[in-house]
This record gives sequence, structure tokens and C-alpha cells, in this order.
Amino acid sequence: MLGRARLADYLKAVPVRMPRWRRRSPDALQGEDPVSFAVATPFRDDAAFRRAYAAGEATGSWWGFDVEWRASIVCWAALQGRSLEGDFVEVGVHRGGYARMVVDYVGFETLTGKSFYLIDTYCGIPAAHRTGAAALFDGVYGDCYEDVLRTFTPFDTVRIVRGAVPEVLDTVRPARVAFLSIDLNSAEPSARALEHFWPLMVQGAVAVLDDYNFELFADQRAALDAAAARLGAPILALPSGQGLMVKR
Repeated sequence: MLGRARLADYLKAVPVRMPRWRRRSPDALQGEDPVSFAVATPFRDDAAFRRAYAAGEATGSWWGFDVEWRASIVCWAALQGRSLEGDFVEVGVHRGGYARMVVDYVGFETLTGKSFYLIDTYCGIPAAHRTGAAALFDGVYGDCYEDVLRTFTPFDTVRIVRGAVPEVLDTVRPARVAFLSIDLNSAEPSARALEHFWPLMVQGAVAVLDDYNFELFADQRAALDAAAARLGAPILALPSGQGLMVKR
């Protein structure tokens, strides 16, 4: 798989402290969040999480890397939104791993009055936004639009939105948002997505910023910190590499 090979190459070359990486097999890398080596991981004994994670992994989104810790945080955030008014939004979808996992974990197809908007180019980061850390992803992502359509065809309330952020954002404006995930690997689009959707989020809704606290994405963290300051909302930096925001 070209994507995984390119990703493995740049991880070896990045001159910053990254999570520990270990080999699962001669041709595959398994990434494990550092906190997993020192603390309890009860989600690994949660049958609902294991089933949902398997559904997400089956999309091929994670190139064989282990992202269970980060995935568990996404599931927790989505679970908070399950009982709130408003739609779910994921900005930066790739092949739909997190989204497919969330649909399974919260039983999204059983919820009434909710849509799940999945926003992406489905063919990688546009050249105009491949600056800073995002430049390392040049050539990593192939076109996966048709695969994503097939993955979510069984779910009538999942809305696939194809377009580049921020240009496409004005076409997606739900009345209320109960869950937000941002995983764009690019600084300015991440900040613009947060500023667009945060005012629409209801009290108690959680936003997960996937790469916020990785040193590799310092430019993305700076852009999101500036956006959060403008919004008057703090970001919690997590040892999993993510950031977390709760609407008050």
C-alpha cells in the first residue's frame, strides 16, 4: 500500500519525538500511543468498542497502525453527543475509519433527527494547504471517494460532502452540532473548520482535534490555539496527541 509505505518513510525521518513505533510484521508498522504503556486501557476490554474499532479498521484508514487510544477518545466524545440535540460532523475523513467506528459505537442509525456530515476532498490535502507539517503528506493519500460511498451506503443519515476546507464549509451549516471531529493534517483549514462549527455546537458537545498535541503538528496547534482564543474556549492537550474542547 503506497500510503502506508510513504507514511512509514517520513516517520523515520521526522526529527522530533514521536510516539513509540514497533513492528507487527516485517512489512507493517504498529503505532501505539505512549500512554498505553503506563496506564490502564479499559476500552480494550469493552466489547462495544472492540466491535466498533474493528469496523473502522476494516475501512483501511489506518494503514495497519494501532490507534486504539485515540479511537477510544473519539468514541467517548461521540457518546456524549448521542443524547444531545444536533448533528455529528467530521472534517477530515480519509477512508472513513473514525466515522464508521462512531456509527457502530453509538448506534447512529437508530438515532432520530440526526445527520452525520463527513467532509473531505477524499483525495488528499490540496496543494495550496500542503505547508508546514502538511507538506509531508504529499502523495500519501489516493482517491478513496467511491470506497467511502460504498462504506456508508447502508446508513441513510450519513452525508458525504466532497470538497476542500475552507471553501466547502459554507455548504454545510447544520442548525446544531452535537459532536465535532477535525483531522485535516493542515493548519489553516483546521482552524477555519473549528471557527465555522464551534458557534453551532450545543452545550456539552465535544470537539476532538486529532493531531493537536503531536510535536510534528506544532503549526496546526498554533493555528488552533489562535482560533480557540478568538472563540474564548480552551483546548485540553491530551497525551494521545489529540486536543479536546467542551462547549459550555
